[in-house]
Amino acid sequence: MTPAQFAGWARDVAERGWEDPVFRKRVAIRALLEETGASGFEAALDAAKAAYAACAQRPAIAAVEEAALSADKAAALAQKRANATAKLAEADAQLRAAKDTEDQLRGECAEYGKMAKAQAELDALYDSTGITAEMEKLRKLKVQHGHHTRQAGIDTEQQSYTTADVEPARAAAAEAPRDDVASVLQAHLKQPCERPVALLRNVSLGMHSAELDLVLVQRGETPTSPVEVLAVAEVKHNISDVGEAFSHYQKTLAWLTGDKSKYDPANYKNKFYRQGHFTKATHKDTAMHESFVFALGSFRRFCADRDGYFMEGLYFCTKEGTPQPLHSGALAILQSRLAGHTDIPRRDVAPAVAEAQLLELHAWALAILRGGGSVLTTYQVLALYLRHGLADHIVFLPHEGHDVDSDSATNKS
Repeated sequence: MTPAQFAGWARDVAERGWEDPVFRKRVAIRALLEETGASGFEAALDAAKAAYAACAQRPAIAAVEEAALSADKAAALAQKRANATAKLAEADAQLRAAKDTEDQLRGECAEYGKMAKAQAELDALYDSTGITAEMEKLRKLKVQHGHHTRQAGIDTEQQSYTTADVEPARAAAAEAPRDDVASVLQAHLKQPCERPVALLRNVSLGMHSAELDLVLVQRGETPTSPVEVLAVAEVKHNISDVGEAFSHYQKTLAWLTGDKSKYDPANYKNKFYRQGHFTKATHKDTAMHESFVFALGSFRRFCADRDGYFMEGLYFCTKEGTPQPLHSGALAILQSRLAGHTDIPRRDVAPAVAEAQLLELHAWALAILRGGGSVLTTYQVLALYLRHGLADHIVFLPHEGHDVDSDSATNKS
């Protein structure tokens, strides 16, 4: 995308942004920040934070802050457990001691004092000028209009594969979408199943930063035998997010298959995997009230192809639409940054006025698109699946209002 092409596209994004209450509120807050001279206070706070981060006392304060956080978590956990009076008292004592040390170290650190003072001055300005109230309104608008975080996104994605012809009560149940997607995936399998299959949802297997949205498994010979993974599916409400999701799945599947050349074990070390390599895990399915055992051999059907990508068995369920150059998260950031620039969102400003700002945003967008070679766009992923004859792995699901059942889910790649 050339700078000229990006400029035209960004202006279209900004123009469409005026229809979005969240975008309009961000522009209003930007105007209020300019009127109140908040930038000077924000710059002072940034400078104070940088000075504090570089000061000699910072590591000691960070350590005691971490100790206080751990003690607080331990106290909260003890409160939830029966017969944990002694543990609760111990955690409370540790928390009080950590807080006392924290207050002492902060009081002795001049840089921390300057940072706290700058923060208090900025907060006072925000409160007195109404900026704090406007930011709270923005937060509520973001929740109301779908600009919120991942947990809410999960709900949206789950509803995106619920067929419209199911009764409302049944549509709200987990079994309805589970059966719909299971039938679609099972119909695409190239090998017959010898044992019963099950569709599992939100399978983390002890990973701290990844999760398999939907996993179709063939049960083991016994309840304690490892399952065989037949297919993995990711449900994306927005087709523009397929590329980013595909890129994330590459490292996850490399880790789950034990392809050590394609992942860094340091990124996967946690209390379950001390060496950073997948070995064995159990997934407890709350809907079926069963446990399923996974091992390295469970993912034997997944292999990187000649291009180095895991594609066979990796499905994406999404809605028909025109993919944007950026995924939805990046597009939301772009709209936010457009709203934060002085000239770009204003319809009465000549295009040349914002040229420097557009060039800056163009470089930012290119960095996301290139992604260091690790993040593909949806267009690139769709082209990959088509080139490898795996068009059926991109499943377009019915929009609300269409009378389509699970057996007739259409694949239109």
